[in-house]
Amino acid sequence: LDKYLEQFSKSYVTTIAFLLIVFGIVEFMNASGAIAALSFGIVLGNSRKILSVAGKEASSRIVISDDESFFYSQISFFLKVFLFVYMGILLNLSTYSFILMGLAISIALFLIRPLAVETVIRNAFNPKDKGIMQALIPKGVAAAVLATMPIAYKIPNANAFFNVIVSVIVFTILISTILVFLLEKGYIGSTSSYYAKLFKAIMPKNNKEIKQNKQEDKTQIKGKSKNQQELPVIKKQRSIK
Repeated sequence: LDKYLEQFSKSYVTTIAFLLIVFGIVEFMNASGAIAALSFGIVLGNSRKILSVAGKEASSRIVISDDESFFYSQISFFLKVFLFVYMGILLNLSTYSFILMGLAISIALFLIRPLAVETVIRNAFNPKDKGIMQALIPKGVAAAVLATMPIAYKIPNANAFFNVIVSVIVFTILISTILVFLLEKGYIGSTSSYYAKLFKAIMPKNNKEIKQNKQEDKTQIKGKSKNQQELPVIKKQRSIK
């Protein structure tokens, strides 16, 4: 196969043909063609590493070139545009309740995001980078593809589910864009400072902090015991006088 592909100057078209064949065979077997296409792409993009694990060297034809990567990226961009246009056609704006539900879910996601970032990152990044991490929560192609699945399988109330998911995608993209712009311009700061005090009280402390607290507690106990010992002596002195 390697020698056969070397005869073509634009073999990436042949790769797409093989992908369509794999997709069609898997769908004919009543399996997931999308997962098969994903596996095909993983093997194709990591062919050098897979062959090195098997103890073989990858030839120049097996590894994807820069032209092929650019070609595939353009196809991916075209498919994303087509998918979002398709979602816009299916979206029903007359149902305001689903749009409000999507807005509520989007706001809840942005309220939970700082807590998740503060839990995982802690003090590993500066406040500006943590602010960007907290703002970047837009939903995209993955949520869009999953939103169309109930409609494809004709599940009851699939249109309602689709409208809510599309509303979440739109609102999260808008809110993320606004927050990133405000963070870059310096109009707002990271919310990590607001959650730092909360997490110091809730999250378990490290060993150093625990040892320091124990030493402080011991010094306080010693100070109290000394004061209690000095009080009877002072009372005796006063009684003698």
